[in-house]
Amino acid sequence: MFPLIVASTLMAAGMISNLDNDFVGHTSHKIYLKPDFFWGLPTSDQLYDEESESYISKKISRPFYKGIDLSYEWEKPNSLYFSAQWTNSIASVKKTLTSSLGETRSYDLEQSFSNIEARVGRSFQQEGTSLAMVPYVALGRYGGSDTCFVEGERYEENVDVLYAALGNKLMFHFGKIFDIGVNLKLMRPVYVHLEDPFMEASLKINEIIALGYEAAAPIVCHLADGAWEIQLEPYLLKLNTNDANRFVGGRLAIGHCF
Repeated sequence: MFPLIVASTLMAAGMISNLDNDFVGHTSHKIYLKPDFFWGLPTSDQLYDEESESYISKKISRPFYKGIDLSYEWEKPNSLYFSAQWTNSIASVKKTLTSSLGETRSYDLEQSFSNIEARVGRSFQQEGTSLAMVPYVALGRYGGSDTCFVEGERYEENVDVLYAALGNKLMFHFGKIFDIGVNLKLMRPVYVHLEDPFMEASLKINEIIALGYEAAAPIVCHLADGAWEIQLEPYLLKLNTNDANRFVGGRLAIGHCF
């Protein structure tokens, strides 16, 4: 993913001086409201439970998340870029625990996922060209929880991750109405905290750190002379390359530009 980010930045830098189009964006502020839907793949892993001295296999069915995404962007050609984003989603799934001693338990879970991220970068767009490029760095936090009730008792598994990110946004402008983009982001956790009462374990700093990435392809339609936008953004998200979790989803955004 890192070579792709570097390659896309260099390629765009070379193309900016060659493409010619009447459109050059001058909007500074953008506010987006985005209903967010995404699916996760069924996952399984195995951990050792010291209390029972057995291995426990954990399987989770395919989750379907429904949520909301709010974001703000400040962007002008050849100027500072700033963005802030907040996301919150929920899903219902089934978790099955099977121990090496032959015991099996299933639970209906309510899962939640939240993400907050701030980006700072630099936009590049030569006057009269149809390609804009925004490399950036980011700092963010994402968290998730699994909640279930067993014999009237509430159990909750939580994960909190603080991460740094490097990304690049490319946007191809086709006249004044239609844009297509390619967004790439590489994430590196700097702090991880995981609590799992079923395993009676707490994993903290550096115990489950791995890289994550996100790739998206937004399609944008400008309305009312650029004052409003409708945006469809399919994306692929993987938060941790050390496990099987991978999400495929889409955001449908309504944005106001001023």
